[in-house]
Amino acid sequence: MLRRSIQLFAVLYLSFLIALIAAFRFIGEGSWILLLALYFPRLLFAVPLLLLLPLTWWKCSRRWLLAPMAAILLCLFPLMGLTFHFPTPRPSGNGMRIVSYNVWFGHLGGDEILRAIGEFHPDVLVTQATNYRVYQQLRHAYPTFHDHVDAEFVIFSRYPIKETVLASPVGPTKVEPFVRYTLETPSGLVDLLSVHPFSPRAGIETLRGQGFLSSLKDHIWPNPKSRSEVESNRDIRIAQVQAIADATRKAKHPVILAGDTNLPTLSSTFDRYLSHFQDGFTSVGNGFGYTFPAHKFPWMRIDRILADNHFRFSKFSVGSRRGSDHCPVFAVVEWKQ
Repeated sequence: MLRRSIQLFAVLYLSFLIALIAAFRFIGEGSWILLLALYFPRLLFAVPLLLLLPLTWWKCSRRWLLAPMAAILLCLFPLMGLTFHFPTPRPSGNGMRIVSYNVWFGHLGGDEILRAIGEFHPDVLVTQATNYRVYQQLRHAYPTFHDHVDAEFVIFSRYPIKETVLASPVGPTKVEPFVRYTLETPSGLVDLLSVHPFSPRAGIETLRGQGFLSSLKDHIWPNPKSRSEVESNRDIRIAQVQAIADATRKAKHPVILAGDTNLPTLSSTFDRYLSHFQDGFTSVGNGFGYTFPAHKFPWMRIDRILADNHFRFSKFSVGSRRGSDHCPVFAVVEWKQ
């Protein structure tokens, strides 16, 4: 009886993981419960393995171990985003060293921000959630670079900045979701978008404030006020991501996109609007690549550097956890020959 129960548990758990991954990919932010789960630590979904694996080993035949082993692979790779690339491509020596960093308005101190950026020796640095104090510290650190400030967005570039266009606000937030820079690099003009669409934090906190069971009940029997707040938060973010995608399609030059996307692994919104770009981490990165919340224990990869097919990535790294609630991300981006 116990053996049959363990086997049933193994089959149901494996089926649950497959269904969850499919639901994240194809429904994602369209469901309240999936929206909340999308931003949960993915390690929580692996907790049943602590019980399932030893029980299967103890009571079932060895072939039944295939079920928990498959579950481990599903948790590590599609669900948690584990990536390996060995060996990584060799840099050619003429790539652009790009750093993107949500600096959280300098809450953890400008010195730590400078240390986190300095380890990468960037040619181009874009920051989001930047205030004037952090900008002045960066200006002192990179006095020979071209720089520009637009709202919360700052750029420091070794290359001349030929044009900057700050996007119009999308939705009722009156917050610009991105800025486009046209850079004059030795290999040609590049349109670099620094992005920061609307954070899901307010919508998630609305659900968390009710408690999980209340959220589940409200998902089945909707509370109009809660539904309105959560859906408004989601709709603004999706509209902003769509505006970013539209801007990349209208770009006159090869496109690089960098910033805090606020879209974690398996986001259906990312898949719909931005998946045609190469992702630096999934192209050449290793590990999980988590960038948020850096000041606690990172469990989400929402900070990204993307590029169109004019480029290839030869290096990608995630930086220090000390300067912000986000980690900086670094990539070497090279023109394809």
